[in-house]
Amino acid sequence: MPNVRNIFPKKERETGAGGAMMPFTHSMEDFFENFFPRRWMEGFEPFAWRKPFWPEIEGKFDFLPNVDIIDKDDELLVRAEMPGVKKEDLDVTIAGDRLTLQAKRDFEEKEEKDDFFRHEMAHGRLFRTVRLPVEVHGEKAKAEMKDGIVEIHLPKVEVTHPFKVKVA
Repeated sequence: MPNVRNIFPKKERETGAGGAMMPFTHSMEDFFENFFPRRWMEGFEPFAWRKPFWPEIEGKFDFLPNVDIIDKDDELLVRAEMPGVKKEDLDVTIAGDRLTLQAKRDFEEKEEKDDFFRHEMAHGRLFRTVRLPVEVHGEKAKAEMKDGIVEIHLPKVEVTHPFKVKVA
């Protein structure tokens, strides 16, 4: 399958910093372009933690927190970085296999001196939904916030192990 580089060859000077490496660089680019189909990440979509892709939502949120999900024996521990967010401005919702974090943050700082005045403000919102890897008891969840990090403890639903029934 020809690519654009083969149809319209690009003339380059092989001098200067990295000039000798150009053919190798192009070979690597061609390898990855040909090896992976254009939309190869689609199969990983259930595991993706991305910004909302709907156009009507995309521009309404200013930042996405980093989120870690730690699978422990009897619970999931979700940690999210929430710099500048007060706990009263944070909303945590569990619906089915999804955990949603929503918050707003406001920052204002003033500094006045004899011949100097500085006033900084920042306002923003966040919205992050992650898929939980196991079923949890949402009604038994506990959350705490300390030093800009929220920790959410989600007890797992007990998994019943299959067993055989003897037919009489």
